[in-house]
Amino acid sequence: MPHSTRRKHPQPRKRLQVTDDDGWTHVTTGGNARRTQRKAASSTSTLVPAEAPRNLSLDGLRTQFEAHRAKWEGSAAWKTVESVVRAGAGTSTGETAETTATAAAGSDESIDAIVCIGLGSPSGFLKGGWVDRRNPVFNTLDKSLLASLDIAILDHPQAFNLDLSPQRTLLYCPGAERAHLELLLFHPDTRPALVIGGPLEDADSEVLSDFASSRRESVRVPRFEPCEHAFWGVRAYCA
Repeated sequence: MPHSTRRKHPQPRKRLQVTDDDGWTHVTTGGNARRTQRKAASSTSTLVPAEAPRNLSLDGLRTQFEAHRAKWEGSAAWKTVESVVRAGAGTSTGETAETTATAAAGSDESIDAIVCIGLGSPSGFLKGGWVDRRNPVFNTLDKSLLASLDIAILDHPQAFNLDLSPQRTLLYCPGAERAHLELLLFHPDTRPALVIGGPLEDADSEVLSDFASSRRESVRVPRFEPCEHAFWGVRAYCA
């Protein structure tokens, strides 16, 4: 029987996630990379906190954070976010920090709370790559960093049922999963004043599409040059 000459289609190579020395996570098809394998979720599975690099201290992690913050605050992406947040607080970007604080404190439109979801571990890899809304996988070093920044961790599943309306709340959620966003944005009476995330218009979700259409305006966050995929397509949605 003659051999077939039909050309075989090449098998797609598995994509791998790797983190560089600056802490950015990239997707590659190379072979020399640390793999992040997705494990099946079960009622008996235990989520292991992300492993921090060896010899990394809180001071070292804080130094890395400050370096990333300097890049962020020097970018066009930050200037857009800053402008939108200040506008939500009833202030302008030309005002000083002292003037901004005074005006925001006396304004009914001030942003007085920030809720972040989908942050991941600041210091290491996620073992198993599986994040459950009931169990933020922050390790001890992550918690120390967040505490030093006055950021409180809510590790209870009811955190996704927060009523965000009593305060002028900013919901920061770039890359958050659709199911989690739907929990937070479902009820019109409990929605936050400002959302930075998405894009929500093309999320194939009635809840998120309704939220996006109810906003007074949305502003696209420009590309963040040091890490283009970090805020790819992200928008700021204003009440």
